[in-house]
Amino acid sequence: EANIELFKSWVDVHPLVEHVLSIVKPLASNKYLQLINSTSMDDRIWADANRLEQILLNLVSNSIKYSDAGSVAVICQRMPDALQLIVQDTGIGIAPEDMQKLFIPFSQLEASANRRSGGTGLGLTVTRYLIEQHGGGIHVESTLGKGSRFIVTFPLLDPVPDEQQQAAAALSAPPLQAPDLQQRTILFADDDTINCMILYKQLKHTGAYLLESNNGLKAWEILQEQIPVDLVILDLQMPQLDGFEVAKNMRATVRWQQTPIIFLSANITEQDAQIAQSLAPARILLKPVTKHLLWQQLTELLTDAR
Repeated sequence: EANIELFKSWVDVHPLVEHVLSIVKPLASNKYLQLINSTSMDDRIWADANRLEQILLNLVSNSIKYSDAGSVAVICQRMPDALQLIVQDTGIGIAPEDMQKLFIPFSQLEASANRRSGGTGLGLTVTRYLIEQHGGGIHVESTLGKGSRFIVTFPLLDPVPDEQQQAAAALSAPPLQAPDLQQRTILFADDDTINCMILYKQLKHTGAYLLESNNGLKAWEILQEQIPVDLVILDLQMPQLDGFEVAKNMRATVRWQQTPIIFLSANITEQDAQIAQSLAPARILLKPVTKHLLWQQLTELLTDAR
């Protein structure tokens, strides 16, 4: 798997955790769950803020998914040469035989009826990959029926960036400004609730009118209603109709032959890239996608489409 580019800066952990908990709050609202930020205002980490947010979102949402009551807490522990971020829950826990399967793609722990939530099981694989790109590691402690602790260890310094390095990192980062798409309509489809929430949050900054679907079939039904849509974002792995199947239907319909498409996937193969190319105008992006990369692709595709 190719390395991703990280745009590192000093990140204040406490406000970032507050932000993450505010995003996932709706997921916990119909459960007897307390979301707790146990980090300190002094905790800072040299990391890519967008990727760190994604790591925490994946871990916290995973804990909420498998907890019905009690709490999900984010804790920060400083060690001599590392910083530990711990996501701790009072959920159903993980059986010992399932522990080693946690980070295997498409291994949804669905053996028991208790694991009643959807998704392809890619979230933790991507999370571990992003942590390792930062030079860190993750391990899990769990007791069946009592809960789990996901412990992420980041090196404290890598080494300490000087002012020149920090300035260079700031210059190389993608533009922070969201494109102004107030006159545009974007349809996005993903069967994972968290991914939909993240996409919505990233896209609402553009001012575009947003249409949301939680599966491919519903997305195609929306397109058949002849609603004007300027761009479509499709997850590749969806039930009923996957992203490529929706796109092929679009390209076979005169109205949608030139509508730009962005495909999102947590695992892009060479074949996927070739199929995406054959469905141009289209781009395929590795999940989790940062808002800045998404904004950049939206700008380029919608400028080309004018």
